[in-house]
Amino acid sequence: FSNPREDNPFLGCRSVRVSLENPDRFQTQIEAILMASAHGCVKVMFPMVASVQELRAAKKILKEVESSLSEVGNIKVGIMVEVPAAVIMANQLAKEVDFFSIGTNDLSQYVMAADRTNSQVANLANGLEPAVLRMIRQTVIAAHEAGISVGVCGQLGSNPVAVPILLGLGVDELSVAPPTISIVKRVISQLHMSEVEAIAHAVLQLDGAKSVEEYIFAQLGIESPKSSSV
Repeated sequence: FSNPREDNPFLGCRSVRVSLENPDRFQTQIEAILMASAHGCVKVMFPMVASVQELRAAKKILKEVESSLSEVGNIKVGIMVEVPAAVIMANQLAKEVDFFSIGTNDLSQYVMAADRTNSQVANLANGLEPAVLRMIRQTVIAAHEAGISVGVCGQLGSNPVAVPILLGLGVDELSVAPPTISIVKRVISQLHMSEVEAIAHAVLQLDGAKSVEEYIFAQLGIESPKSSSV
């Protein structure tokens, strides 16, 4: 299986778009997931959803496959929030699913219009940019108003500098790279909710990722390194 070469693949046919373009293959994948659900709770998450119609088309295939199986267990359906359109439409998308997961790697590059694989502009695709953090906050508000949970995955969720901000923004769950689990747990154990809410409110008013990082290091009482990656 391969897609034709695209001049701009990050804006091309990828993720859920590929699935909807190849329904037979998509149905086979969904069937395998639903068969596994007979053995325990399974979460199905559609990536790169950009519209309500797109999500409903994917859910329609899910329902069709589900109706064809004799045994299906407990299933939760969610989406990756990783394009600005999904953030803007988050209040409507939240009514369609059981959970959100914010993909900060892609969301950062789409918000900042910076290809994270391009060395000339990759530094702009920084999850600590206030523009990205405001997108996360908007998504959290929409999710909680609809009564669903919202997690964060991508490098930002494993960044100890970002942890206080994400907690203060109301994120319910962090997807953390195994080597940083102990560090993230230690950071969380030293924080209070009122403290992180104040931190989150403050950084949303700052002018860039560098200012956000310097502010967090000052709050944590440690010296900021010359550079870091997010």
